[in-house]
Amino acid sequence: MTEDLDIQLHIGVGPLILGDNIENISRILGPPNRVLEHRFSSGKSFYYQKSCIMVDVDSENNAEAFELSAPYNPKLENYPFISKPFSEARVWLESHDSDMEFDGASLISRKLGIGIFASSAEKAPEEPVESIIVFRKNYYD
Repeated sequence: MTEDLDIQLHIGVGPLILGDNIENISRILGPPNRVLEHRFSSGKSFYYQKSCIMVDVDSENNAEAFELSAPYNPKLENYPFISKPFSEARVWLESHDSDMEFDGASLISRKLGIGIFASSAEKAPEEPVESIIVFRKNYYD
């Protein structure tokens, strides 16, 4: 899988398609390094450490969200997020969705179905985006 991946809103990122079964995703990514049960839902998280990708699945093992970090650099409208200053990525995202949620480290757009994360975003907004999540509609409901 190439490192530059195009985001398709509420559809997926690169060859990874939301709603696809985890067996099909594992054919692309290989076997996961770790699988964790969700504490408050019937889903699971599959960690592909070699690929720097986490896949959240629902109770039927269908993908609900993909979280990616370097070396991948998912792009939306040719805008790459990983390693961009969080403040810059925030301005770009807010130009596409003015109704976003910020919790100090993450910025989530339900409208776009994406979110960005930087552990020090609130205290140091110039810090780089560390990961991006691409999710299906109603993932955060």
